Amino acid sequence: MKLNIALCTDENFVVPALVCITSIFESNCQDECRITILTEGISEESHEKFTKLASTYHQAIQVVVINPEKFRTLKSYDRYPTSMYFRFLLPEILKEESKVLYLDCDIMVRRPLRDLFDINIKNYSCGAVIDQQCDDVQIINRLRLNTRYFNSGVMMLNLDAWRKNNYTKKLIDFIEENPNKCVFPDQDALNAVLSGTVKYLPLSYNLQEMWLTMLDYARFSYRHYPELEDAKKDPIIIHFCVNDKPWYMEC
Repeated sequence: MKLNIALCTDENFVVPALVCITSIFESNCQDECRITILTEGISEESHEKFTKLASTYHQAIQVVVINPEKFRTLKSYDRYPTSMYFRFLLPEILKEESKVLYLDCDIMVRRPLRDLFDINIKNYSCGAVIDQQCDDVQIINRLRLNTRYFNSGVMMLNLDAWRKNNYTKKLIDFIEENPNKCVFPDQDALNAVLSGTVKYLPLSYNLQEMWLTMLDYARFSYRHYPELEDAKKDPIIIHFCVNDKPWYMEC
């Protein structure tokens, strides 16, 4: 099976991206993995590291340099750089593909992804997992959501649906027109624009760190606990999505 997977990075996140991709290759050695990296620009040294990684595992990694100009008017800051918006361009970058798995760089893949790619999302914009703060009424009220708030760090994108419905433009327009609603800029916009079109995936496909280390502080209903306990036993994807990343010395 061919696994199309995309990540967005800048120079600061090259090492986590390399680790994430290594975990993909290690866990999916029986399948053809085609990795697309979207970036505003990385050093030649970093580019060589991706080339060496692809060669080592006999897999494909392409680095696509994005002109960020169309995103300059959208809000961004240190924790959420402009590169977070680059995934909105995947439908036009991967013109021949019908789906792609988007992953944040602060992720570890522990098991084969074949079953995830087999999930039917034909009638959906994407497949995603609910967020670790999905029951936060402030988020729900801010975005006026009638659907469950999902985490955008793991998304199986239906590229055909994105092209047909022009979601890229709708997302950019939403962020431009609603800057105060977009506290988590790209994720909030994705939840608002794609509401009602998302297939919710098992928690095991995006086991988020707060569920492992700070569950009592998560705005996450106890109703989800049985599924969470099951997912913790052998998660497929672990997402280190809090501020203290594993590659920080103090973590």
